Amino acid sequence: SPDSEETYRNYTVFNTRIGQFKERVENLYFTYHFVLSALTKLKGDLLGYEFSHQNKTENAITKNHMIHIFEKLSMNKFVPVNEGKLFSSVTVEEFLKAVQPVFYNVTQLADCVTC
Repeated sequence: SPDSEETYRNYTVFNTRIGQFKERVENLYFTYHFVLSALTKLKGDLLGYEFSHQNKTENAITKNHMIHIFEKLSMNKFVPVNEGKLFSSVTVEEFLKAVQPVFYNVTQLADCVTC
């Protein structure tokens, strides 16, 4: 139920709100790729970071998740977004003006999955 902390897949809601709209799916993929690219750039920092959740077990789990993500990215030969090439024809202001609504829309969709 939406009031529980249990996560579940609701394909009907996904397809109704996102899946049937090509642009929304493309925005999700772009955002996902962009975030993974940012993680890739921060790999050294993240793997060396001392997580502090006030719980040693949580710290170890978080560290293991980070290691697992980078192992998967490496195994799949992930190619990060080349921002220089992708955004070479726009200024920072133009880029932010174009990208912020995409991230906002994706966030709104994600927040509303249980609506």
